Amino acid sequence: MRKMKTENNIVPVFFEKLNFSKIDTKSKQRELTAAFVDAVINSETNPLLVEVELAKLESLVKMLRSDERLKEYTLSKAQSYGKRELADNFNAKIEVKETGVKYDYSNSHDWQAAQEKCKQAEEVRKAIETRLKTATMNAPYIDILTGEEITGIGKSSKTTVVVTINS
Repeated sequence: MRKMKTENNIVPVFFEKLNFSKIDTKSKQRELTAAFVDAVINSETNPLLVEVELAKLESLVKMLRSDERLKEYTLSKAQSYGKRELADNFNAKIEVKETGVKYDYSNSHDWQAAQEKCKQAEEVRKAIETRLKTATMNAPYIDILTGEEITGIGKSSKTTVVVTINS
């Protein structure tokens, strides 16, 4: 069985400084995460700086994952190997498989009718939600089915730090 090359000669420079052997399994990732969180909580570093740096890393990964040239090149390389050769490399399971399958149902009149009913029901639901969000004691929402006056609805949310990376 032919093994894939593991040389780093084509790995971008910014990856060379990362030690991927420290994160090559989920258990190692959990350990590193726990140690990292402990270090931040124990005031060894500024949590806001950590949040910004994580946002930058996340943005970079998102850009790399969405780059069509890289995706096409990676798929081409993966397809040059057999299933057995891909099975276990770099401490990971690599597969070539169909994803994001979409079907076109528009040729069916039954489907089109059902889709239209769904669209109308969604519009009604959104209009009700809008009115419920703004219901007050002075301007209650009257439930059409029960006649009940609704003067407010429950709301839940989370507060978090949001990082926007400068262009």
